[in-house]
Amino acid sequence: AFLHGGLGSAAACLACAFPFLASVYALCSSALLGLCVGVRRVSGVTFTGEHALRGPEAAVWALCGLLQSATPTPFIGGTIFMCWWWRALGATVDAPESTYLDAAPPIEADQVRVGARAAVADGALLFPHVVDHGRMRFRRVRVGSGAVCVGPRTLAQAGAVVSDGAAVTPLTLIVKQEVLTPHVVWSGSLATRLCGRADPGEGEVGGGGWQGSGASAAVGGKSHAL
Repeated sequence: AFLHGGLGSAAACLACAFPFLASVYALCSSALLGLCVGVRRVSGVTFTGEHALRGPEAAVWALCGLLQSATPTPFIGGTIFMCWWWRALGATVDAPESTYLDAAPPIEADQVRVGARAAVADGALLFPHVVDHGRMRFRRVRVGSGAVCVGPRTLAQAGAVVSDGAAVTPLTLIVKQEVLTPHVVWSGSLATRLCGRADPGEGEVGGGGWQGSGASAAVGGKSHAL
């Protein structure tokens, strides 16, 4: 009885404190978001083209990364608020009401486009930058309509395109400038075609499934029964 009473009291206190905690969370998160956007605007730095690793652009990039890492975005992951958060940082999210974003936005969010009904799960990494020969180079990363990037540690490098209806399994590497074929499941490092994927329905987030039952898929040049 004492234990139940203590738990009930704790739950009641938490319920009373929830509005205050939610307000503090919203205020702190908004302040960090405003700082990040403000740093970009005041500095005039754009994450496009290529820049020296020791230049002012790299310093602004590092500062924005520090601010974003301090933002408690996991609490809004998978909700429409995360879609709007990406948008506030400059990303193009075609249809926030039908798109599932659970991953933290990259520093160069303005170099990312996510199509309608796409899903980017927690742990998936979209990196619009790459370092080549001492230079930081930025290229747009696109996740097409109805595409699915399943974390953890799915990595899309600068210039990568996950085409409409494609699906990427965990621990898959999409190298820079690579374009994945539409309506195909990709897996592995490097990304290799696993099997076909049904066209997602109009109202489905991510949608689609494995194409056929008992079908064959070519993986690394070999046929595997599914």
